[in-house]
Amino acid sequence: MTINDALEDVKIAFLQVEYAIKMLSYCEGGKIDTSEFDTDHTILLENGNLCFPSGQFSEADDLVRAASVSFALAMGASALALDKAFEVAGIKADPASENRLVKLRTLVHMVRCAYAHGISEPRWEVRGKFKTNLYVNFGSCQLALSLPKLHGEVFDFDHIGGHHIWFQIRDETVAELSSWSQTSPEERPVGGREPFDIHLDKILRFAGCLSWAELLRKQFEAEMDHSPSSDESEIRQHEWRWFGLMCYWYASLFVVVEAWTEMGFTDPIVDRLLDHPLDFKSLLRKCRNATVHFPKSYPDFRITDLLNQQSHAHWISALHHEIIVFFAKYIDQLETITGTKGHIRDMISEAIHWLPYREAEEIDSLMLTIGKGRELLAQRPDDHSLSRKELECAMDSCELTLKEGLRKWAALRMEILAEAGVDLGVISDRGRKC
Repeated sequence: MTINDALEDVKIAFLQVEYAIKMLSYCEGGKIDTSEFDTDHTILLENGNLCFPSGQFSEADDLVRAASVSFALAMGASALALDKAFEVAGIKADPASENRLVKLRTLVHMVRCAYAHGISEPRWEVRGKFKTNLYVNFGSCQLALSLPKLHGEVFDFDHIGGHHIWFQIRDETVAELSSWSQTSPEERPVGGREPFDIHLDKILRFAGCLSWAELLRKQFEAEMDHSPSSDESEIRQHEWRWFGLMCYWYASLFVVVEAWTEMGFTDPIVDRLLDHPLDFKSLLRKCRNATVHFPKSYPDFRITDLLNQQSHAHWISALHHEIIVFFAKYIDQLETITGTKGHIRDMISEAIHWLPYREAEEIDSLMLTIGKGRELLAQRPDDHSLSRKELECAMDSCELTLKEGLRKWAALRMEILAEAGVDLGVISDRGRKC
């Protein structure tokens, strides 16, 4: 989807709001004759007719209620359309930003989240980094929202200054993003805050932090897989090595968490993990401090406080993996939006000799192998040779293996996330942000 496509959806959504408002006004003013409107109605369709009997809208109040629901649905659709426009433009919600466009984006994101948790009765859903105050000047009013206090409250447009403010947000968003569609990707600010080249530098630094955490994870797991002899000294050395590698992996992961916040990233799964009711994020921060600073005791309670939490290992593993997968898909999305396909991944690979994987590392490797094999077959005409048939059979076998691997990995991922306190059944795929 392009920015122009997203803005067209915004236009359609707000036209529907306008229609719903006019219809509601007509119904409240008694300008629709219920005796004429509430009749048996049959629609003849090729694959089956639709029949609607009379009696559902026999009273004026019935029409008002129905028009009110239509208005609520239209407002929800307008929030989804505005949120999608910001997403396509690559602007992330960031309650800490002082940039006006990012503030508008953040406010739209919060309204969209409210409607995502109930169309008929939307409620404020405030989690993670959004537990703060949001200030936006609209000229006619200075909006000051205490988002933590609004959490769980039924959403009302009076909270944001009234319906006219929502249309003002629409006007500013359309004007700003329309100008973006006339500029080259390199000239656009990414996230509404900085030029493209500066954002690329931050992406590279984030990738560096993430790659070091991945390196330490692999070293820790390799040490855990090592089976020492029965010699007591070697067993103690093994235990000391895996303990040290684990602590430094955890410490490096918290650096990634800090970078996540600074980058303004948001993701439904990662955000829920960071907002875990056992406050694992705070425990991880203390573990990092104990690891990279002179310890206060031995063993340092700031480390053992985290390790004593039974489900902490699942939380760490889930958080580490989900951030990597998010980052891989974020790069793909950014390359599509800015028209720089392959450029950002090549930049990262050349600089740090590592790339984030989109599923699991082994699955990504198999996907790459299959892709190269299929490309090789496509470049050469079918000569009906034995070697070609063998290669085609090998590709078919690899694709079956990949399909089974994806199925098993999806099941394992759900299991790990469930142990970490996240139910994928209530979160749709990563296209959603809530």
